Amino acid sequence: MITNFQFAQAVENIAPLKYQYEWDNSGYNIVTHEGTDKIFVCLDVTLEAIEEAVSLGCDTILSHHPVFFHAAKALKFDDPVTAPAVSAVKNNLNVYCAHTSCDCSPIGLNLELAKRLNLDSPKIFAEEGEGYGIGFIGELLSPMTSENFAKTVKEALKVERLRYVPINREVKRVVVCGGACGDMYKDAALSGADAIISGEAKHNEFIEAKTAGIMLIDAGHYETEIGFLKTMSEGLQNIFESLKYNVCVEVYKNSAPPYKAI
Repeated sequence: MITNFQFAQAVENIAPLKYQYEWDNSGYNIVTHEGTDKIFVCLDVTLEAIEEAVSLGCDTILSHHPVFFHAAKALKFDDPVTAPAVSAVKNNLNVYCAHTSCDCSPIGLNLELAKRLNLDSPKIFAEEGEGYGIGFIGELLSPMTSENFAKTVKEALKVERLRYVPINREVKRVVVCGGACGDMYKDAALSGADAIISGEAKHNEFIEAKTAGIMLIDAGHYETEIGFLKTMSEGLQNIFESLKYNVCVEVYKNSAPPYKAI
């Protein structure tokens, strides 16, 4: 077993809290006990995720998305926003969230996204400070049409339904940014990128991207961020082994998008 502080230190070796945006809520969202022995890594703290964590005997949840984005005036078991928090407390679980701290990390989930798409020599795209920033930019090993690239992304990220703006040239230089990054198409176009992959894009962003002549791909928030599980579970396991910490890391086996697509 390790202390809560030691666990936070390990997480922050991968996703330092100094990288998070001001509006975010990375870090400990719930603390019910001191000490961490078995960790459960998931994308969202849902009732289903908590049930699996408890069934595996985990005492700490490490999620990507925070339990709370805004202050809650009351914690109620029958409220869809606060019910997971009530359940976590009831089951004596600590919850640590690594959101934009992981998004902006040079070894975080966006690097994993770039690797899943086989981008060559990916580099931080939009620098927020020294050594960190949001998104990665790299080049495809072989140029391809926008239609073929869309199919490649769909297959690589296991997307059921993908939306994109086609372009009349081959795609070579690509920006990737998991989550809601559709508005980054302007910066991507100015950088000379042919395409940008986001987890969400608005109607007007598709229109504007088409006018700007850049391929904007909405590949799904869940699909572009699910790499968090691999990034954090493997990263933590390596850290624990190097420090000789006897801590187990479990990954949410039943993780799935909160929606169906046809």
